[in-house]
Amino acid sequence: MNKISIVSALAALVLAAAPGCRKDDIISIPDSDSNAAYDTDSHSSSSSSSSSSSSSDVDEVDPYNASDEVSTFTPEGTVNVVFSQGTVVLDGDLDHITYTADGAHLTVINKDTVAIKYVLSGSSSDGFFKLYSEKKQLLELSSLSLTNPAGAACIKADGDFVMNGGVLTCTATGSGGKGISCDGTGFFNGGTVNASAAGTDFTKGSVHPKAIKCDGDIEVTGGEITVSSNRHEAMTTGGAWNQSGGSVIADAYDDAVNSAGTMTITGGCLYGHGTNNDGIDANAAIYISGGIVIGVGAKAPETGIDSVEGTTVTVSGGYVISQGGDAGSFSFSNDMACVSTTLSSGTKIALYDGSKFLMAYAVPSGGTSARIITPDLKSGSSYTLYKGVSFTPQYLGCFAVEGISGGSASGTLSASSASSGGGPGGGGHGPGGR
Repeated sequence: MNKISIVSALAALVLAAAPGCRKDDIISIPDSDSNAAYDTDSHSSSSSSSSSSSSSDVDEVDPYNASDEVSTFTPEGTVNVVFSQGTVVLDGDLDHITYTADGAHLTVINKDTVAIKYVLSGSSSDGFFKLYSEKKQLLELSSLSLTNPAGAACIKADGDFVMNGGVLTCTATGSGGKGISCDGTGFFNGGTVNASAAGTDFTKGSVHPKAIKCDGDIEVTGGEITVSSNRHEAMTTGGAWNQSGGSVIADAYDDAVNSAGTMTITGGCLYGHGTNNDGIDANAAIYISGGIVIGVGAKAPETGIDSVEGTTVTVSGGYVISQGGDAGSFSFSNDMACVSTTLSSGTKIALYDGSKFLMAYAVPSGGTSARIITPDLKSGSSYTLYKGVSFTPQYLGCFAVEGISGGSASGTLSASSASSGGGPGGGGHGPGGR
């Protein structure tokens, strides 16, 4: 696959509408062996992905649907865009566009309601690509490398962001920068996303660096997402978090994953590690009925998995580990139960039911209190905690349910289905600004 890297910037839209675009405008990454990157608002960011294509909705369009797939997109013309350090050259079907170029800083306006494919290639250490259109457009990125030293989010959508496939890597290094920022819902259906925010806070307006920030909901049905932030939250939603599949691994200085609304997890894998706050934090209730969910928080009062004060994390299925200074408040249904214990970072532990190992976990740094929940635990039954076991992680880089061996018995734990926990930790705070 061709490799591209984009360092984005500028408080502007890439693949977005001119003024007046609606919340249902969409930026979409296709489910092909290709990837896309767009540019916009922050203060120095970078993004890389493998040879790519993508579509964008703007102005008076329907929400995400099948017509947003690259396989069904039929362009009516092609424009080739070649960056060469301080210059950019365009050729092809130019009758439908107007453009301005200041060095390698290119702004394109689609002046007709015509669907165009833009093929971007070449490289520049001081360039950007911005596109304004009232019609869906297609980007094909071919070994493209762009760096803009004065920018913001690697990808910015005025509406929804849709990831269906391919490989997308975004690194935001500027003040308050975002890897991916969208005003609508973030749909993660497939492919691989690697997003990180490594900049400082932008003091005007309290803009914080975040790997992925969606003002609407986040919907995860597939794919692999790895995010990190060195100063604030890694992945945040201003609405609900709904996950039925896929894998999310988040590491952050603050909450690794933060949801302003209800979190509902029915499948997939979710790992959040907050080195100075909660691992997974919702400002509403959390419901887990399937999948594998691991939250790792800092020392007390921070929590591994934290719902808003006055609620508990409700578990009716799946595998769950909450590790922190406070292990969190839980309630159970469907005969689910948990064991509570103290963990030491750097150890590999497992639960044994007398005939087989139920799960294994490589304990990361963080708080030492933990609750462990598996579908096999029965309230009132006792289980042996093993330390020093051997296993190859199957999920989230730290968890397995098969291939577990060795170790030595360290104590007996009793499972309970009674509501557990001494109240929420440091959660209940909002996504922490912009």
